[in-house]
Amino acid sequence: MTEAGAPVADARVAAHGSGGRGASAVTNSEGAFEMEALLPGRYRFSASRSGVGEGSVEDVEVSSRQQVRITMRAGATIYGRIIGLPPEEFALARVEASGDAGDVSGSVDSSGNYRLPGAPSGSVVVYAEVRSYGNRSVRASKMRTVEVEPGGSENVDLTFRGDITIRGRVVRDGKPLPDAHIMFVPRSEATQTFATASTDETGVYSLIGVEEGEYDVQVFDMQRQNPYSTTYMVRGSGTFDIEYRTGTLRGTVVDAETGEPLANATVQFRPSVEGASYLMQRSVSTDTAGAFVSGAMPPGSYVVTSSKDGYASDVRQLTVTESGEELQLKLSRGEGVTLKTVDGRKGQPVPALIWVYDVQNRVVHDPSGSFGRGTDDGDVKLPLAPGSYTAAVRANGYAPVNLRIQSPSPPLVVALTPGGTIRVKSKHAEMRRFRLLDANGLAYQRFNNPLPSYELLPRPATTEVAPVAPGTYTLQLLGDGENVVDSVPVTVHEGGVVEVEI
Repeated sequence: MTEAGAPVADARVAAHGSGGRGASAVTNSEGAFEMEALLPGRYRFSASRSGVGEGSVEDVEVSSRQQVRITMRAGATIYGRIIGLPPEEFALARVEASGDAGDVSGSVDSSGNYRLPGAPSGSVVVYAEVRSYGNRSVRASKMRTVEVEPGGSENVDLTFRGDITIRGRVVRDGKPLPDAHIMFVPRSEATQTFATASTDETGVYSLIGVEEGEYDVQVFDMQRQNPYSTTYMVRGSGTFDIEYRTGTLRGTVVDAETGEPLANATVQFRPSVEGASYLMQRSVSTDTAGAFVSGAMPPGSYVVTSSKDGYASDVRQLTVTESGEELQLKLSRGEGVTLKTVDGRKGQPVPALIWVYDVQNRVVHDPSGSFGRGTDDGDVKLPLAPGSYTAAVRANGYAPVNLRIQSPSPPLVVALTPGGTIRVKSKHAEMRRFRLLDANGLAYQRFNNPLPSYELLPRPATTEVAPVAPGTYTLQLLGDGENVVDSVPVTVHEGGVVEVEI
């Protein structure tokens, strides 16, 4: 409850015990929470909710069912002013503050000042964005990381770069590309600004707000949803014209045994480039003749996956050229594997999302067609061809799980729990990256990106990874080229919080 005695709903509550023991819960509409199977012992209870505040109770002896009352103090306040924007853009700016206890956002007044009450304490990342009307362009200030005391206040001024302008024209297949979305995303942690713009009817774009550094430049055709990616090194203001040609991919999907065409089969295309955005994926369906067409595809290497209920998926590596390609995909009947996801404490079915990778680290199944949720009964049927795979399982309110699977096999039960938390303290004064590997050497948490990594905030900030399934892990500090420069072992307990330094 608040200091005024009002209940706080949707607050995150955690019990911290010795040896990493603990549990977590979320309060209901009356501010109440319940933790099951919490082992007897002495605990510290903490509660937080973005925009409300934080609270804790120290040294609570837990022996049986009992009441724990946590009073939440008002959150911290972050305030400051925006530098580098013309006054007419203040109304378009919005400030974000994110920390371990949540995040808050707020607007900017006509004088360029902002104030964020109820902000999280601890290590907080603060930045601002400016979006034009209709979101045709976006640019961000450089991020600032500050240490904020509980209930305290911190002055954080945010500066927008306005001295670098990048202009150019986008031409596809010899014709200017109108109404395309251009996104400049930094390739290095040392560069922390990004910006977007849109092309006019002649394919011309102009953006400001980026600093010097190397960027991934992504072009999205807003009419046909066909993306293209390239890179650009910003060295002051300049002109960057983007010209590329595309090909058309045609093919058919047939039954491998009978040769009969398969209607309503799904064919997905994913760029083979490591770290490619999920926005660069696309899918088409076959018609009554088993045929499909995917036009305006940028040349390059793709992983092509075809699937249909009652059949095992077919996965191919394909290179698309400007002249286009034709291929035939053959599907064999097969049961694949069914995963049953349940709550590890109660045994009840849990709707889950599942990504599957083959031995070549290619995505062979993703839940993109399920619109962010799993099946209600917790069963997910994976149409996998015979072979070995790894799967990443995710469900709301639970820690993700990696597992190895063999197809075909009887139904497999995956038990999910809320998991624990890893807090990483950096020994370095600059932004770095790290990766987490589980006991099987699989990258964690692993979804549509097969080799994920995390930003490590510079000292004295703390970077939190949560929720994490109980188990043993290796935390790897990454250097240039994703090379491992340091590593430490980590053991996570259910409901516990473990701190590591690297």
